[in-house]
Amino acid sequence: MLLRLIQDGRAVDGKMIIATGGGAVTQPDTLSALKEQTRLCWINSPAEAIYERIKFDTKRPLLQADNPLAVLETLLAERKPLYAQAPYIVDLNDKDPYATVDEMLTLFQSKDQ
Repeated sequence: MLLRLIQDGRAVDGKMIIATGGGAVTQPDTLSALKEQTRLCWINSPAEAIYERIKFDTKRPLLQADNPLAVLETLLAERKPLYAQAPYIVDLNDKDPYATVDEMLTLFQSKDQ
């Protein structure tokens, strides 16, 4: 569905933010479309911080394991080379969401000039 949105132009009109989820970039066609037709930004966050946000989310089948943090660390290690292809990278660390958005907007504006 995401790939179809991008290909149809509905996700690239400059008025939409898409939080793809970590696995979207593992699909070569989707990653290619994101890189070519959107402002792709990787919001880099440590595994522990991600785990704290999602540990009670039962709709993540990959994390329904005995040691979900270890699974998450493995997924991040495998996907990091894909995420790193994004032209925009923001390190989340302990920033609040507003600071993260401000940093992203600043990055976008600086590359537009």
